[in-house]
Amino acid sequence: MLTNEIERQIQQAARQLLDDSRFYGEILLRLTRVYDDQAENAVDVRYATHQWQLVINPALFIATYPTAENILGILTHQVLHLVWQHPIRYGHIPTDNLRRVVNLATDLAVNQYVKADFAGKVLPAKFAQRFHIQLPAFADSQQYYELLLPFLDDLQTSGGTTNDQAMHAGWSTSQQSATEAGAALENLINQAQTDAHIAGRGRLPGSGTQAIEAHGTQTLNWRRILTQQRIHQAAEYHATRARFNRRQPYRIDLPGQVLNQQVQVVVFVDQSASINATLAVRFVNEARALKRQIQGQVLLYAFDSAVYPLADPTKRHQGGGTTYQALFDELKTAHFQWQHTQVVILTDGAGEELVDTHHFKNVTWVLPAQQVLSVSQPIGRVLYMEVEK
Repeated sequence: MLTNEIERQIQQAARQLLDDSRFYGEILLRLTRVYDDQAENAVDVRYATHQWQLVINPALFIATYPTAENILGILTHQVLHLVWQHPIRYGHIPTDNLRRVVNLATDLAVNQYVKADFAGKVLPAKFAQRFHIQLPAFADSQQYYELLLPFLDDLQTSGGTTNDQAMHAGWSTSQQSATEAGAALENLINQAQTDAHIAGRGRLPGSGTQAIEAHGTQTLNWRRILTQQRIHQAAEYHATRARFNRRQPYRIDLPGQVLNQQVQVVVFVDQSASINATLAVRFVNEARALKRQIQGQVLLYAFDSAVYPLADPTKRHQGGGTTYQALFDELKTAHFQWQHTQVVILTDGAGEELVDTHHFKNVTWVLPAQQVLSVSQPIGRVLYMEVEK
């Protein structure tokens, strides 16, 4: 039967996701699959019978996504919409012209994190070139929505994507019981995140993951290491004519010395949608504990696809992916000096592979045990938090 073949292909995609990005694979496996010949889209997500479902029109699915890569791409695409809570955030938008803007904005946000190709995959660079507008990379869907809204008429006449089936008709189902749907989605994400941490798999291929599991990850008191490093760092001085030489004060031809500007610590706390509530609270507690331990200026920020003042973890910025580039762009924009800035990033490691640090070299990445940093060649060092007992 057609549904049996699709089920086999979905299971194959789930296994690959479990190896490449365990968190996404865990979410996919938790979605109840419903096959509906009358479904409007080839594949969609909806909230029904107290659960989140992956709804598939078998004939449309096979015709639209004929290869294993296509299937992996569109399933990852749907999972990311759930991770960033797009059905909850935008399900109330009426089915009119605004819906097209929402669909495009959310697709632009998630597709940049989907490596596999599939029909209807639209990316900011190509779309911006088509409409002659400026669209930043790895931005949140809300930012894309606001940038695209002035082009509403153009989108209506020319189409926002190459595949008009990507209209996410199932999102509106979450509004029939919005509170219940939101709680069910949060529970789904938290369970997937917990099991992903227990499994200890990150974003590496299977061979790399097995090597990490075989050798284990050394967990350390990263705050103690960071504090001791600052204590034992030799004080750096530079010569100046504005002071006398203390050893030979009567030699006015000899310069004196002054202590270089004190190094300040900037801590970024990951609060993106992939961070469950427990881990978010721990990240904040770790950051605040570091601030108490270090003498000097310690600045705390939260981030997902943008940077925010660190708020109460119970009042997190809703949704958003993880964009490390935004951190270093913020440091540059705010005129931090790379020579005198120590950067600490508390994260689950799931972000982009390439980052321009704008010459910031004193960087410490802090991850939960057994997680893997997505950045292929990270500047600085990677430390791991101790396992809570």
